[in-house]
Amino acid sequence: MSGSIKIVPPYGGCAFDKVEIIIKNKSLERIEIDTYESDCDCLTAAITKSVIAPNETAKITLTLTTKSLTGFNVKSIILKVKNTKEEFKLYISTEIK
Repeated sequence: MSGSIKIVPPYGGCAFDKVEIIIKNKSLERIEIDTYESDCDCLTAAITKSVIAPNETAKITLTLTTKSLTGFNVKSIILKVKNTKEEFKLYISTEIK
C-alpha cells in the first residue's frame, strides 16, 4: 500500500496559521487514518473523515500556533494508517521574524 495517498499541497510560499491539505486514496483498498502524532504541541491536525475509500478524498486542516516560535522552524505531523505500519509524514516550515 506504499504511496497510496496523494497529497495535494496548497499554493506554496504563503504565510498561514491554518492550512488545508487534500489527501486522496489512490489505492484499491479503503484506508483508515487511525491517529496522528505531532512533533510539537504548536502543530495540530483535524481531518474531515478518517475512513477514505478508493479514489475518495479527505481534507486535513493543520493549525500552527506561532506564539512561542522564533526564527526558522520545521514541524511535522505523522498520519498513521490503522492495522498497518504505513504512515505519512507532513512537514511545515516557517520563519518567524
